[in-house]
Amino acid sequence: MRGGLLTLAVALFVLAVLDLLVAFFVGPPPAGDLANASRLVRYFEYGRSIEGKVRAMVDAAGRPTHPLVDTGWIESPETAPDRPGNGQDLLVAVYGMSFIANIAKQMPVHDPRVAVRFAGGPGAPLNHTYAMYLADRGKHRANVVVIGILASRLPALTTITHMTSSFEAPSPHFYPRYVIENGKLVEWRSSIGSREDFIAALKDRSRWNAMVGELQRFDEFYDPLVFNSWSLDGSSLARLARRAWGQRAQRETMARFQGAGGFTNNSDLLDVTRALLHLFVSQVNSDGQVPVVVAINDRGQADHLHRVLEPMLVTDDAAARKVVYMSTHRLAPSSDNSNFIRDGHFKSDKDSLMGRHLLDLINQRLGRS
Repeated sequence: MRGGLLTLAVALFVLAVLDLLVAFFVGPPPAGDLANASRLVRYFEYGRSIEGKVRAMVDAAGRPTHPLVDTGWIESPETAPDRPGNGQDLLVAVYGMSFIANIAKQMPVHDPRVAVRFAGGPGAPLNHTYAMYLADRGKHRANVVVIGILASRLPALTTITHMTSSFEAPSPHFYPRYVIENGKLVEWRSSIGSREDFIAALKDRSRWNAMVGELQRFDEFYDPLVFNSWSLDGSSLARLARRAWGQRAQRETMARFQGAGGFTNNSDLLDVTRALLHLFVSQVNSDGQVPVVVAINDRGQADHLHRVLEPMLVTDDAAARKVVYMSTHRLAPSSDNSNFIRDGHFKSDKDSLMGRHLLDLINQRLGRS
């Protein structure tokens, strides 16, 4: 018994010394944005709790110190065009994430008569994208409305904030979650709806705890061991252990919604997708605009998203709903790593190719030369 306790004490002592040595050589993280920090610092910071990360994004006076605090909130873009400019005859409103933004930005390169209005957020899932469309609806004179859906982010339809499904680089913005109740689509919104709400919750523990309770109830990627801050956030080794746990937890959650054969309907994932898309198409058509849905099959995603969306938008009476549908899997197969840059986005020549194809589909629908 005494020998076992001695062994344990020695092991804990060695770990503590090792932890101190790592902390000494790595150094403390800089306040705010880690973009300019060394790779070693960033490596050990990935495992800090989500709460610890986002609290570091705001200073003691409540001022954001990191650009992600201002990113992704559901609101209309302030500087985007609301109508075609001089010499232009087409405004395309685009909603989604960076992938669809990169593709859409190529359309004016191919045809300067096109203007693009974009609103979105990092890694935006479909519920975020649809909410962004609704917030911006009626505030522009777009002829065409495009939403992009990213294959790897389809399961995030079951989240209410970017933080839980992107724990290594969380953005604290929130968005609605949509669920099917008694055969009807129902929206649920968090009590955190703006950056001001979020900053206020950082200062008010009761409000923060209420927000965490909402995550426990409505966000299927929430994991208390990854999200909640605790004293061992200061330990480099503990952060490494949490990162490993967080990656495993995320893989297990993703596996509920996507397997080798494609996406599942766990938690009504596909039913909610179908309901949101049909509602989007109906609303855009009622406004006299052309709805466009782009399936973005990012690296390693095969054509899983296309196989989900094609029956919803193409084979299921698409002519009656008047929707333009495009999938990237033929133009830039997700199985070909040469189509992607290191961070997972498409190479610029592929963005250009897909932007040209998207413009051709829009022109064809509008009868525009």
